[in-house]
Amino acid sequence: MNIRELEAAVSSIEDSYILEAGETIGLQERTARKLPHRLSLRLLHGLPFRFPRRLPLRLPCGRPSRFSPGFTGGIGRKARIAAACLAGALFLSLFSLPAAVAAGSIPAYDLLHSLFPETAERLTPVQLSCEDNGIRMETEAVYVCGDTAEIYLSLQDLTGSRIDETTDLFDSYSIRLSGSGSGIGTCSRIAFDPESGKVFFLVQIQRTDGKEIEGRKVDFRVSGFLTGKQQIEAELTQITPERLEEKTRLQREAASRGSGGMDLEKVDEESRLGFLVPDAEQTFSPAEGVTVTAYGWVDGRLRVQVHYADILNTDNHGRVFLKDGDGNLISDFGSAAFWDEERSGSYQEYFFDVGPDQFTEEWSVWGDFTTCTSLPEGDWRVSFPAADRGGAAAFR
Repeated sequence: MNIRELEAAVSSIEDSYILEAGETIGLQERTARKLPHRLSLRLLHGLPFRFPRRLPLRLPCGRPSRFSPGFTGGIGRKARIAAACLAGALFLSLFSLPAAVAAGSIPAYDLLHSLFPETAERLTPVQLSCEDNGIRMETEAVYVCGDTAEIYLSLQDLTGSRIDETTDLFDSYSIRLSGSGSGIGTCSRIAFDPESGKVFFLVQIQRTDGKEIEGRKVDFRVSGFLTGKQQIEAELTQITPERLEEKTRLQREAASRGSGGMDLEKVDEESRLGFLVPDAEQTFSPAEGVTVTAYGWVDGRLRVQVHYADILNTDNHGRVFLKDGDGNLISDFGSAAFWDEERSGSYQEYFFDVGPDQFTEEWSVWGDFTTCTSLPEGDWRVSFPAADRGGAAAFR
């Protein structure tokens, strides 16, 4: 096709195709809607030619567009071709976005939400299930009462056995409620059905202003989950009275992650003294992703330091406790955590109000650790109105 034929085709787009498209959606008697100025600048930026300040576009029935009031100048042939093509593309994309959203297109919804948030909220698709990476997330039931909504969701592996009774959404989910006002949301695992291979979660959303939540649209999204978690409780036999020593060299520049316990004043007191320095001669691993890095006495109190690897992706965590000669459990009075050098793992230091005279051969140190090595990732999303929907009894 030569340039004249291309120009003729462009004229057809301007004079016929856009007119026919406008008649199809009933725009021949309406005034053209104005594109957001920032959007038009964003779309036109970077093209290999310059447009006049206002772009002349002809609308159905020959009426002048609000894009170009009073514009009478012309533009070059190449620019005119590109401008008409761009106009046709904009026309089709902007008027097809709502249709795509209504049909349940999540990418289309994301684009529309970035351009016209209010319109997107009205057109949020009802998508009760979603599949990605061979795993289906499905809305099982919805219960609404006053300012609160309870949503029952399930995950099911369609290709393997990555879902089990330990599956945990960790911090990989988000909840969005349409409209004005704010709310708080939580998500917790409630059941696992080995026959169907489904794990069920309860999502609870409550409006903070106390208003009715009925009719609002809920958007729940998951980007990954933990599975294959293991809980290991074992005696840490490497820690014995004869191996415990006074620790005088402490580190005071640790990047704190926080602290907690039954006696926060004592925890703060211990933290101000500093933390144990990892000792290669005392290091051992009671579980995958868990390493005891140091232990000993500091000012007459017992400390045990544990490193949890890659906590942001595995949620490795645990606790350390003692047993006396009679088998009684002795808990720490608190602990403090700080980042490792890579800021991917965490050191946890446990403080015990037990001195060298108490800790005899009959005493022992124990650990209770939870680890995970599998983190399936994907993009699962369901959207639906907050209204009662039966089905919760299916997994009770």
